[in-house]
Amino acid sequence: MRQLAFFIALSVPLLGQAPDTSAVLRAVEKRYNSTTSLQADFTLTLTERGRRHLPERGVLSLSKGTPSRMRWDYSSPAGDFFLSDGKFVYDYDKLKNEVTRYPYRETEDLRIPLSFLLGKLDFNKDFERFNASRDGDSTLIAMIPRNKKVGFREISITVGPDSAIRRVVVTDPPGTLVMEYVLGVEQRNVKVAEALFKFAQPPGSQVVDVRQ
Repeated sequence: MRQLAFFIALSVPLLGQAPDTSAVLRAVEKRYNSTTSLQADFTLTLTERGRRHLPERGVLSLSKGTPSRMRWDYSSPAGDFFLSDGKFVYDYDKLKNEVTRYPYRETEDLRIPLSFLLGKLDFNKDFERFNASRDGDSTLIAMIPRNKKVGFREISITVGPDSAIRRVVVTDPPGTLVMEYVLGVEQRNVKVAEALFKFAQPPGSQVVDVRQ
């Protein structure tokens, strides 16, 4: 396993001033609810039972639709990819030349929550508690989901002055697995080839079907 403030105030906030959580979240909703596609470089760091793994890097592509789709193309480890077409999830390990396929609705993979970047964002509907603080020129917001059956216990997002999400930290229900995503400059509403979200089996690879 490897492997979302408000529009900005015209004046600089006072040092130590508590962020306006509702305003920040409304601005994030406005930004991403008007986004139909997105691409950004990512760095993913996994911490498992206190052990921090080496960072993984690549390009994240998202496309809004029915259903919304996502793809992670890894440059490190090179050649790996993770694809969700809304029906199935495909996780390719180039070293093993093996694809793990499982139904989207059954997945607990912690990459899936980032698909909210292209959903119909409504933070107050999906989350019950928020804890916000300043993080330099950004706002850090920790959020607890209302639905306790989702595959994560908490999501923390770091929101830049432009309302872009710079960092996402996802914690699994037991709290033993933490996925930290740092996102680069976003390319929003760009044309993304449909073929990117269609599974093409790598030559010679084995596809293993798994049900959760």
